[in-house]
Amino acid sequence: MKKIALFIVALFMVYGPAFAETKIILGTSEWSPYFASDLKNNGPLAEVVKAAFEKSGYTVEIQFMDWNRAVGLSKTGKIDGLLGCYYSKERAEVLELSEPFGESTVVLFAKKGSGISYNSLEDLKSYKIGTMRGNKVTDEFDSASYLKKEPANDIEVNIKKLLAGRIDIFVESKFVAQDVINSKFAQDKDKIEVLNPPLKTNTLHIGISKKIANAKKIQQDLDAGLKAIKDDGTMDKILKSHGF
Repeated sequence: MKKIALFIVALFMVYGPAFAETKIILGTSEWSPYFASDLKNNGPLAEVVKAAFEKSGYTVEIQFMDWNRAVGLSKTGKIDGLLGCYYSKERAEVLELSEPFGESTVVLFAKKGSGISYNSLEDLKSYKIGTMRGNKVTDEFDSASYLKKEPANDIEVNIKKLLAGRIDIFVESKFVAQDVINSKFAQDKDKIEVLNPPLKTNTLHIGISKKIANAKKIQQDLDAGLKAIKDDGTMDKILKSHGF
C-alpha cells in the first residue's frame, strides 16, 4: 500500500495539472436577460461559457458586482477575467479576448415625444447622454469628446434620470435595457423609445487577464471549448432552454 501511495503522489507531482480542474473566476454585472444572479443557471450566456470551459477541464465561478469594479479587478489580475465584454483595442492590451460567444445591439433610448433624431454622432452634441461607467460602446462614440456624457453605475439610474429629464438620452444594449424597463419600470415603458439607427452590434467575449499565469492558454482552451459545444449542439440546447 505504501508503494501505491508513493506512486500516486509521484504521478500527481508530475501530472498534477492534468488531474486537477482549474477554477476560473469571472466578474461581471447583472445583465439580464443574458446573465444575472437571479436567472436559471445565471442565464443563457453564463451557462454557455461554463459549458465551454468544462469541455477543457475548467470550472467557473461567476461573481456579480459593479461593472467598473469587475473591469478593474480583471485588469490587475485580482480575478481571472470578465464575462461578456465588448472588443476594444484598450481591452485587447490587458485581456486575452476569446472568440465571440454572443452579440448585443447597442442603441440610444429617449423619452417619447422628445423629437430627438440623428444620422451621425455630431447630431447629438447638444444632448446629455447617459452612459455606463467602464462600458465600451464603439471606438467613435468612446473617443467623441464633444459629446456630453454622464456616466452612471447601473442601468436603472440612467432610466430614472431619463424619466426625470436629467438626461436626454442614454446608451445601452437594446435587449438588456428593455428587460429592465419591462420588469422594473413597467408603468413607464410606454414613455421610452429606441432611436434608430442602432449605434452598433457588438460581439461579446470573455476577457482573460494577462496578469494571471497561462492567460493565453486559458483563452485558447476556452475557444476550443466554445467550438466543441457549437459543433455538438450543446450551445443551441442551452440557448433554447432559456427561450433564445
